[in-house]
Amino acid sequence: TVTSGVTPNSITVDPSGKYVYAANNSSGNISQYTIEANGALTPMIPATVTAGTDPQSVTVDPSGKYVYLANGGNNNILQYTIGENGALTPMAPATVAAGTNPQSVKPDPLGKYAYVANYSSNNVSQYTIGANGALLPM
Repeated sequence: TVTSGVTPNSITVDPSGKYVYAANNSSGNISQYTIEANGALTPMIPATVTAGTDPQSVTVDPSGKYVYLANGGNNNILQYTIGENGALTPMAPATVAAGTNPQSVKPDPLGKYAYVANYSSNNVSQYTIGANGALLPM
């Protein structure tokens, strides 16, 4: 086992197989790790990045350049770029509005669109993914 934040809720691996990100619900952050040659995870420095209130799920886009996190407590999606060393940096803007209590975000396989399941508003938010990775509401 490897240390994470409090109440890890979701985990994703980037397409290169070099990095892992875990959404930690109770601590409001994302743990970030590198994957070693033997498959073991090593926490990055810093080990976590802020993810707001009630992070639900984290995903990497198909290009491996961007990370999106559904934040149920703030009714938004957090957006990050993945640096050369795998560390996450918030985009500008750092968030985009979603429906009520978003639970999951998923980019399409070509990285052109993203969809968010909104638990409490019983709908799906739709976005285009801009050239810089930022989500733009449809």
